[in-house]
Amino acid sequence: GLQALFVDGFTDAGIPVTGAPYVAGDVGVVTLWGLEAGAIFTGKRWAFVPDRGIGFVSLGTECIVRAWRPAHG
Repeated sequence: GLQALFVDGFTDAGIPVTGAPYVAGDVGVVTLWGLEAGAIFTGKRWAFVPDRGIGFVSLGTECIVRAWRPAHG
């Protein structure tokens, strides 16, 4: 699944798992309407790419399956 793909990629790249509170630039696997999606935290909302355009959504921590914090700077 998507989570396994992200885990393998981020682990291989040496990017650590993180948790709440999330900061801008964190990357996560989130659940939206019962489906997993890759998303980036903007500092206020999670951004993702739906079938058309780009979407932004506020999510509770129960919707964050797993997240990573790439080095910022």
